[in-house]
Amino acid sequence: MELKLSENIRNLRKQRKLTQEQLAEILDVTTGSVHKWETGSSIPELRLILEMAVFFDCSVDALLGYAVKDNSFCAIRQHLSELCRKGDPVALSEAEDALKKYPNAFEIVFACASVYRTFGMDQYRGDLLGRALELFEYSLRLIAQNSDPSINESTVYGQIGGIYLSMGETEKGVEIMEKHNAGGMFDGDIGLTLSVVLGQSEKARPYLSRALRDSVFSLMNTVVGYAFVYSDTGDYVALRDIVTLGQDLMNSLRASEGTSILDKTNAGLLILLSHAELQSENTARAYELLKKAAALVRQFDAAPDFGIGSVRFATGVETWNVHDMLGGTARESVTYILERLRNPKLTSLWEETMINCEPK
Repeated sequence: MELKLSENIRNLRKQRKLTQEQLAEILDVTTGSVHKWETGSSIPELRLILEMAVFFDCSVDALLGYAVKDNSFCAIRQHLSELCRKGDPVALSEAEDALKKYPNAFEIVFACASVYRTFGMDQYRGDLLGRALELFEYSLRLIAQNSDPSINESTVYGQIGGIYLSMGETEKGVEIMEKHNAGGMFDGDIGLTLSVVLGQSEKARPYLSRALRDSVFSLMNTVVGYAFVYSDTGDYVALRDIVTLGQDLMNSLRASEGTSILDKTNAGLLILLSHAELQSENTARAYELLKKAAALVRQFDAAPDFGIGSVRFATGVETWNVHDMLGGTARESVTYILERLRNPKLTSLWEETMINCEPK
């Protein structure tokens, strides 16, 4: 095992915004002692390790920072996940065995909490959900051990809030999610619960609108990302399919007849479709798609509107704006995509299209 005590003391001290001098005063030691601990040139006495664990509100294991080199934590987690996928209840007993072996390891406690949550929800069993709640709450005390970037304090609280919802303590669950709704990560869950369970439609509306906004534009980013993946791998059938999916979604969500932020995105998607057609030697079809893209570019850039008010269902949030990383204008976005595709024929055809589509 590898000990990470010095690194953890330094990180926890900085999290509390303490200087070495201040921590030394709290522990009644010299500043030099703290400096030596943090550089690894000396190790605190057991008494001081216990005091620091209490002060930093973490377990001794978390403070020591044991790292298991044989990756057994990962193996246990994957095994438990596989049992859950199969719906095998043996996962519950194996989770308890893992907890006996590693009672203070964040990765194990979190994984076992997830096991109990899964079976508790599937079987509508309050005892299993109660155990999941207990483990998730304890995992918060061990969070300093966490090395998974997809998990943080807010995501753990989200699990806790979800369990309260499943246990019928709806208002408490919503309260927890609202309090830890970093970046709107629980907007959809909160909006759903407020509207369906609590019947608070007006209060639910802004949560649902934010969730819709984030979901739509996250999906569009995913569509564009996948399109480039398929372009790079030469899978132009998949490229057409994923882009068509994105277009279908945008067309169903476009609310207004005027300019829409969705037009800017759609222009880029049309360029990607045209690229796929050229690779299949369908030049005529590619040119038709480019003409549509050119029309959208001119329409959007003539009267740009980055507001979300043109998206259906996103009511009451008309002041929200949406921007992407491709470019400030529709033309800049298309230019960026063309440069990334590195298709000289497509670029030449696009330039020709823009000239031919100039207003007479």
